Amino acid sequence: MIAARKQDLPMVRLLLKHGADVHEKVNKQTERYNWGATPASSSGDDAKTQTEISVALGTGNAAIIELLKSKGAKTPKPADK
Repeated sequence: MIAARKQDLPMVRLLLKHGADVHEKVNKQTERYNWGATPASSSGDDAKTQTEISVALGTGNAAIIELLKSKGAKTPKPADK
């Protein structure tokens, strides 16, 4: 997530090449991974976690967004209001 947040495209590519999971959830505040959690799991902590694509969308870096999508990342759906 730090590579996506810093918009470091070469590092994002390197991490993906070495098996980084585009679906892994990360705690927004601590940037610690919630090992084993997936976007489909309902832990009740979704407001506190985000995926790599969420971070990339926040930065607006089109190259990283497209790279993550090409590796299977799904754009999060907006929350129902």
